[in-house]
Amino acid sequence: MACKFSDTGKFKVRLRVKDDDGVWSHDNPDPETWTNCYMYVFTMDLDIDGVPDSHEVDPGGFLHYNHDDDNNNSTADKDDPGTVTGEDDLVAIYLSYEPSELDTGLLELKIPYSDNDIRVWTASTKGTRVIPDGSDYFKRWSVGSEPSTLYVEGYQTGEAQLWLLFTPDGQVYPGGTHNHDPVKFTVLDVDLLVNDTSSDTDDYVAKEKPSGARSTPVNTPAGATDNHIPMKVSLKGPSGFSCKVKLSDSGGGDVTIKKTDGSPYPAGGETVTVGTDLELDIFGTQPSNDLDDATITAKTDKTGNTICGEEDLTVIWIYESDMSFRGSDHDGDPQTDCTDAKFTDIYYWMHNKVGKFIYKHGETDTAYQQEELKIKTSPHEVISDVEWDIRREVSGVWWGPGVDPRSPGGYKGETGWEDDSPGGIDEDVIQNSNCKEIFSIDCPGKLELVYTSGFKYTQKAKFREWVEVEIGGKWYVCSPYEEWRMIMHVKFQDATAGWVEDSSKTNEIVPGTIDGWAGSWSED
Repeated sequence: MACKFSDTGKFKVRLRVKDDDGVWSHDNPDPETWTNCYMYVFTMDLDIDGVPDSHEVDPGGFLHYNHDDDNNNSTADKDDPGTVTGEDDLVAIYLSYEPSELDTGLLELKIPYSDNDIRVWTASTKGTRVIPDGSDYFKRWSVGSEPSTLYVEGYQTGEAQLWLLFTPDGQVYPGGTHNHDPVKFTVLDVDLLVNDTSSDTDDYVAKEKPSGARSTPVNTPAGATDNHIPMKVSLKGPSGFSCKVKLSDSGGGDVTIKKTDGSPYPAGGETVTVGTDLELDIFGTQPSNDLDDATITAKTDKTGNTICGEEDLTVIWIYESDMSFRGSDHDGDPQTDCTDAKFTDIYYWMHNKVGKFIYKHGETDTAYQQEELKIKTSPHEVISDVEWDIRREVSGVWWGPGVDPRSPGGYKGETGWEDDSPGGIDEDVIQNSNCKEIFSIDCPGKLELVYTSGFKYTQKAKFREWVEVEIGGKWYVCSPYEEWRMIMHVKFQDATAGWVEDSSKTNEIVPGTIDGWAGSWSED
């Protein structure tokens, strides 16, 4: 016998049956005298907030993999065992059934196939976990005691279903597969891989270089000459799944996102497929004021306004105003108090000061021009995750008794710049976390003077220095040029039997440049 009902409800069924011998169970043909029973025609209804019934399985609902940290307790929200203040990644589901007269049996919410991609909780901030509960992937309530609303969390990327079923005793499920109401969830995440890695130690970008800045770094391997840094957008979810990923940026350090062909990243997003990363370029347009103050946010067209990926960045650039040269314009000043580096660390007998002077020792005198280049990093924190270098180029010449300025060692950069890093007696880049600076000290004007009556020496040079930073294993130029010059004229003074500055001529080590190249300069 089969019965078909067009609606849900509680129905009274009167039954009379006839056996194989043609005998009726009830002789009276009046149905009121027959055996009575009640039949419940029921339906289970499990709904996803914001998803129409026709879409609950295909495509279903979408969740973000809940590995952010909304309550700032240094634990991924998915691993918090209870309430998470500020939680915003869970999606509501609604449990109901018909008919309302159903007053016996159990409602069962089940994660089939023991799938671990989702968790079900009592509150939008998680609260108490419902399922899975230990090894149980189902939860049962007596009909009428079930909650009307629960909340689903994306515990790992992938795909999972939820079923709502009725069972009279936890053993029998009348109606078979027609008993349950299924819904499907897809759990997504977006990884933003700056410098093509997930490491936080290389989440830095150099500001796009302005005109006039050096085109290429000296250090190798060199990054892109325009300071563009690679970033991959990696969609995590079921294999082969595709959706559009929208990117935006905010914060104090501004960044620009472009496709590798140089075109802007579209506001409506680009389609990304799980297993095939999207390659982009990013660069800074405004240096950061603080560490990690530039944020790139990823959303998808499936998860709406839910943030599915985020990357905090620091935009690095050294302003010209943060590059401070000290030479003879600070003649006699001690080294900055911020550093332990001393000229006496280079040679113990040297004066620990910047400027110009003649030092007498042994059988010879030595003329020195000592300088310091101090650079305050921007943002004004010394970043230990990156390596810094101060590079220098020179064009210079010196004249002395019997010296051909074009002989080896006597001449550099006749018609252009020549590398001068570290440039002889040099204390190369020093990094100081207390004063948030990097700096170098050097003695570019060192002349060994021989005691000879009537002799004189002249040294002239112009220098330019800049800062390079290593990000993600590649080097980038991150400052404008700092230009300075050195001119030194010394002569032997018979009266004192020693060397002195020739005060009739310019002697200086100061900011600025000298026109032309060393090959065109004269001794005077």
